[in-house]
Amino acid sequence: MRQLRFYLSLSFDINQEYDVPESSARRMVRVLRLKEGDEITLFNGDNHEYAALIIDAGKKSVRVRVFGKSEVNRESPLYTHLIQSLSKGDKMEVTIQKAVELGVSVMTPVSSERTNVSLAGARLEKKMLHWQGVVESACEQTGRNRLPELRPLAGLKSALDVCRGVLALKLILSPQAESSLVEIKTSAQNVIILIGPEGGLSEAEIAYALDCGFVAVKAGPRVLRTETAGPAILSVAQMLWGDLG
Repeated sequence: MRQLRFYLSLSFDINQEYDVPESSARRMVRVLRLKEGDEITLFNGDNHEYAALIIDAGKKSVRVRVFGKSEVNRESPLYTHLIQSLSKGDKMEVTIQKAVELGVSVMTPVSSERTNVSLAGARLEKKMLHWQGVVESACEQTGRNRLPELRPLAGLKSALDVCRGVLALKLILSPQAESSLVEIKTSAQNVIILIGPEGGLSEAEIAYALDCGFVAVKAGPRVLRTETAGPAILSVAQMLWGDLG
């Protein structure tokens, strides 16, 4: 039977009761048809799982009692930071979801010269909240008990400046690169991946990234779409230096 896991931004203690926030309560009752007496698993990002019992289930409210706690670490030993240029529609959501599934540690959405998405003000705030929900949902489904960090939207150069001096393998995709990722002879523990927008990074942006210590690599003979590139490189990195495979 599938384990039903729910992320709640609460601090849990054994033998204590908690009211589930309405959005999660609706999902439990209306979507998953959970009822009083059902057991579920809760997590709050502290790398523990909490066994809980539903003691009351209404149409819009759920109350649970926590009765168990265990430390369950499913995090990769490889620290990965994905710097992802904004993409249109649901492409950004797909990238975030798959990156979380693949064990990403940090994600920074960035706006670059050729980015064709404009986000600001209330619209940006709404998007960030939605993407945070995607992160939480992906952790629920994949068994992760720590939430990767989703950083605020930044300009590309600002995000790259943060990487200056950071001891890491810094990668940027380029079809003209001479080496592929698997040809890099190193044992990485910290990887930063820069992915450009649908129109690609400009020559000036690539030069700036190289000046910040990034290394150009190719991902085979085909050009990957922006929503595919990040998860693809994360997969290879996890296979080479992480816990995939």
